[in-house]
Amino acid sequence: MSDSDLTPSDDEPEVSPTSASDSPLDTEPVSASPNEPPPEEPSEVEPERADQAPPDEPEAPEVAEAPEAPEVAEVAEVAEVAEAPEVAEVAGPSPATSSPGREGVRAASRVAAALVLAMISLWVGLIWGREKGLREGKEAPAGTPAAPAEPTVWTCSMHPAIKLPTEGACPICGMDLIPLKKDSGDQEPRVLKLSAAAAALAEVETIPVQRRAVSREVRMVGLVDFDETRLHYVTAWISGRLDRLFVDYTGSLVHKGDHLVEIYSPELLTAQEELLQALRAKRKLQGSSSKFLRETAAATVISAREKLRLWGLGVDQIAEIERRGKTTDHVTIYATAGGVVVHKNKNRGEYVKTGERIYAIADLTKVWVKLDAYESDLSVVRYGQKVSFQAEAYPGETFEGQVVFVDPVLSGHTRTVKVRLNVDNARGRLKPGMFVRATLRAPVDSQGGILASEVQGKWICSMHREDIHDEPGLCTVCGMKLVKVESLFPTQEGGDELPLVVPASAVLWTGTRSLVYVRRPGTTEYEGRVVVLGPRAGGFFVVREGLEEGELVVTKGGFKIDSALQIEARPSMMLPESGPAMPVRRASSPAFLLALDPVYAAYLASQAALTKDELEPARVALTNLVEAVRAVDTKLVDGEALGAWLAVAKRIRDAAAEAAAGSGIAEVRVQFAPLSVALLKLERGFGHRAGQLSEAFCPMALDNKGAPWLQEGSKVRNPYYGASMLGCGDVKATFESRVAGDAAPPAHDHSGQDSPGPTTKPPSGPGDLPEDSGALRSRLTELVKGYFALQTDLGKDRANGSEHAGALLASLAKVETEGLAPGVRDDWLEKSAPALKAQLERLRSAKAIETERVIFHDLSKTLDSLLSRVGVPPGLTVRRFHCPMAFDNTGGNWLQADERTENPYFGASMYRCGSETKVLEARPAAAKVWTCTMHPQIREHAPGKCPLCGMTLVPAKKEK
Repeated sequence: MSDSDLTPSDDEPEVSPTSASDSPLDTEPVSASPNEPPPEEPSEVEPERADQAPPDEPEAPEVAEAPEAPEVAEVAEVAEVAEAPEVAEVAGPSPATSSPGREGVRAASRVAAALVLAMISLWVGLIWGREKGLREGKEAPAGTPAAPAEPTVWTCSMHPAIKLPTEGACPICGMDLIPLKKDSGDQEPRVLKLSAAAAALAEVETIPVQRRAVSREVRMVGLVDFDETRLHYVTAWISGRLDRLFVDYTGSLVHKGDHLVEIYSPELLTAQEELLQALRAKRKLQGSSSKFLRETAAATVISAREKLRLWGLGVDQIAEIERRGKTTDHVTIYATAGGVVVHKNKNRGEYVKTGERIYAIADLTKVWVKLDAYESDLSVVRYGQKVSFQAEAYPGETFEGQVVFVDPVLSGHTRTVKVRLNVDNARGRLKPGMFVRATLRAPVDSQGGILASEVQGKWICSMHREDIHDEPGLCTVCGMKLVKVESLFPTQEGGDELPLVVPASAVLWTGTRSLVYVRRPGTTEYEGRVVVLGPRAGGFFVVREGLEEGELVVTKGGFKIDSALQIEARPSMMLPESGPAMPVRRASSPAFLLALDPVYAAYLASQAALTKDELEPARVALTNLVEAVRAVDTKLVDGEALGAWLAVAKRIRDAAAEAAAGSGIAEVRVQFAPLSVALLKLERGFGHRAGQLSEAFCPMALDNKGAPWLQEGSKVRNPYYGASMLGCGDVKATFESRVAGDAAPPAHDHSGQDSPGPTTKPPSGPGDLPEDSGALRSRLTELVKGYFALQTDLGKDRANGSEHAGALLASLAKVETEGLAPGVRDDWLEKSAPALKAQLERLRSAKAIETERVIFHDLSKTLDSLLSRVGVPPGLTVRRFHCPMAFDNTGGNWLQADERTENPYFGASMYRCGSETKVLEARPAAAKVWTCTMHPQIREHAPGKCPLCGMTLVPAKKEK
């Protein structure tokens, strides 16, 4: 536009301020001066508006009707027109021909044109948006209004359970909240999908699962020692005085036949004179006609020679005495073996008696290396294995020896076993007393077991196991007949298949489970998976279940993937799946539940006081809790339930007393944790009478160790933090009030044992069978022996449960009921046999040794109960053992025949953990009951101490 176009014309009419401001498209201020005419329309707009109405017709309805679907070029043209500010003035009649009466019409036309242009602009925007949507493939249905934006949900990366509508700080830990990422709906809960860039940023690395030869590594330390079989002693064969020592210091190197010492002995002079006289007599009698005299003289000479030989003189020395015909007052003792003099017992001039040591000589061409192996590593050590070791004196140099002996006795102080190596030391570089560090590498089979060692198939001496031969024959040391190595050291071959392994860095540990993340083929999706692992072999773990060869496991970045799942409030593999608790329910009478009311009330009062940070009220409530527990009448409960109550009552009393004695609220809260565990055990075992209680848990309590508590209601009120973090924690379970007299156990107890179902008779205890049970007792021999075999394998970490289950089921089927007394038969058919069968079926389908141990615990309880009622089979000894650390310190019993502990729940890691608690009776006395004179409510089936006062129990009198 030129400057002339902006110059106002004298002939143009004035534009009123009102008409100039009525246009809604005006975005710039317009001059409202009455003397300044509006700017003239540019000439280039005229051709585009040739179809407009003539000047005398200001209305332009045709322009208002925009085309329904204009072409893209037309839309661009219209948009170009809309952007021109001059279009706001609609072309009108020439100023020369315009009349004043038409000024109002022109103003109205200007307003109408502005409105029309506004509608055109709106329509162009809609068309342009629609075209853009078509280009992007996101066209919205016609007439559909725009969906409102979904509100953002804010969460805490440390507490994903927090979900708030607005941003801010976490109400638990105070961290800044972050937007919660929404799932697409079709995403699996334990699968995380990452883009390639996100995976690279997280530094996620994977490696394929493969089969390869790996070895278990055992590190040991020890000392070089003398080879005891090559240690020789030089002793005095005759009494006398040591007049000369040829070897007069320790450490001298001697060879066989070297002279060592000269000794003066009067007895030796007499023996020499006897020899010379015998020689003279023999020469005199050579011409005698008496054969007897000649033979006697010859025998006397032989006897005198032998006497000197036995006193240490050599053949040459004796011959020299005979040649000279004179006695000597000194005799020289020679070395019978070569080596190093490691000890000198006597000095020159000392007198010695027959048999006294003068020197100790050690042959150091071969030495022993005695290593200390920890108890947990004994399953890897085998006879004949090669062991490499290093000595401090020769850095970087490796020596090698062979395992020839493993000490059968464990050291009680160090919990180690001596492992002996035979080492060749021809160059004499290894000195007795040297400290060494050894490494044993044992190849493993496909199941993680140790493969056969290098000596399998060879022949050895049972007395000298270092004497190894390829063919049968005799021992080169003692002459005994050689035997096969397998006869002394049996091993099981693992087959030719290599073990399936994963790197140790790929495994995430939760304490009870082993986890890995697997990358799905051809994607960036990572799936969490639980695996069953065998032993560790160097930098790898043997995989028994859960993975297949070739799958890609995450070796780096696994924790980041799991953290991402937690941040998105999705199930984390590191967190256990929550499930309903399956407690063992005890029989509880209404009177006993009523007696427990003060116990729960006192505990809840202490919990409420701690939530309010009130120390003294908490101490008062805890003191009341101790008294409430003591006030419970033990006559209200009997049988097994009485024992359970006495045990949990002691725990409650002790914990409450320690908590009440705390010097500050921090100490009270520390002791409140074991008290809460005891109350939860009471609730699970016996329940409460009225109201609803909840179990809550705070993972941050007690320095992030976590602690539970019992409370009323479902709103978390944390007693470990009080007002500072009152809502920290989650409700894990709720407990409804127990129906009075409900004594039925749940369908499953805490360990998963199937309940045998309801019967018409009460549960049996020792002595409850009225009839003689000897017939059934004698038929359980094979069943008990099979149980012992299972217990032995579990103690040695051998997962052979399916094989034992088949054998035990066969033994169970052989138990005949014909000839049994009615009560014994009914007890067997309705309770014991179904329970044993159900547990053995579960054992047969178990896939992991940990599962087998849980089922074995259930099987032990059932068999223990059965044998306690009917007695032990003839010819067998059955001992009950208890390990307090089994199953996360809840404890577990088992049966075994040997008196030494063989723990089936820990295996080699804690093989001797536990102690014998009772030897089951071969024929239990059903009628005899023991009681306490001070507490007659105590009824025991064996002698012992009263659990209440500690007095010795006495036989109870039978009621008439």
